[in-house]
Amino acid sequence: MNGYRVPTVSPVIRFVYSRLDYLLLVFSAFSFSSGFQFIRLELLVIIYLIMNVFYYIILEGFHGATLSKIFFDVIVIDEYGEKINSNKSLPWAFLRLIPFIEFSFLIKSGRGWHDKYTDTYVINKKDLKHIKEKIHNPVDGVYTYNEF
Repeated sequence: MNGYRVPTVSPVIRFVYSRLDYLLLVFSAFSFSSGFQFIRLELLVIIYLIMNVFYYIILEGFHGATLSKIFFDVIVIDEYGEKINSNKSLPWAFLRLIPFIEFSFLIKSGRGWHDKYTDTYVINKKDLKHIKEKIHNPVDGVYTYNEF
């Protein structure tokens, strides 16, 4: 496994689906708040932030993917090749609230700050079997997740 790098999703694809998730959340926040006759912008922002956190915690924590990731057939895995759980999705969701964080995965490695902090990888679902084989059956018989 020396030098093996997890094949992450293209930064362009990541940017596209992050924008789709954003639009879905904004639309949902507006729809939810439309029942109120008068709503202040501050309340709308708070509704959006709460929905954002729960959206990522629930979908990433239980399914390993948001709705747009499901559409693009990508998932989030941990350093062992497993879908992330709530222990990883919670900080992942809160880190996503940092303004402009979606630009952090446009760097060469394709991993955003929230990925690096939580030791997660966004991969094409079709690559999962190959990645798990590399993780659990290393060539040299030794595996450490730092080799990613």
